[in-house]
Amino acid sequence: MEHLELLYEKAGQPHFGLPAALATAYGGDLGFTPPCVYANFVRATPGHQWTPDHVCPQAAPAFAELRRNLRRPAQPELVVITASGDLPTEDPTLESGALVATTVEGARRLEGRLPPACTTLTPGEGAVLRLADVLAALHARGHTVVLTEGGPHLIGNLLGEGLLDELFLTTSPVLAGRADTVLGHRARTAQPGASRDRTFTSSSAA
Repeated sequence: MEHLELLYEKAGQPHFGLPAALATAYGGDLGFTPPCVYANFVRATPGHQWTPDHVCPQAAPAFAELRRNLRRPAQPELVVITASGDLPTEDPTLESGALVATTVEGARRLEGRLPPACTTLTPGEGAVLRLADVLAALHARGHTVVLTEGGPHLIGNLLGEGLLDELFLTTSPVLAGRADTVLGHRARTAQPGASRDRTFTSSSAA
């Protein structure tokens, strides 16, 4: 398995106790202190499954060992968040079951359309789906470490509500913005980072 290049990691981070194969690839150990919400961005590739054992099949036994050591089920529960309830309910991802968090109106729209293995969750009573309410409901179901792979709208709301603890950061100017110098030359204007409906400048980043 190809080793990762660790660019930076603050000392004294929590450790999961990675199996040997994963610790070797990572170059050490890693973990999160629950409760924790961490985010990653994935490329939309039709037919692809963005789970560790599909992305890196040679490490599938090590990933399974890690989940056993953490006393977690073999597969994490999939949570789909939709305020409107406008979902492609025929998507194969939903066939094996998912927790669909939505508004009361969204639940009405989805009634009778979701596969039998899915469960609808309405954490609030209003027309707005607050992510703090969604996370509280997930914590109540025992999910203390949550990975989000949502798009800019979801990430923007998590950031806006101050709910995102860790972020897999890329250098994409769409997410992180662009400095006022580009390759040594001063740009006309600094470009802030935008996450769908929210804009963040460098001074607002933690």
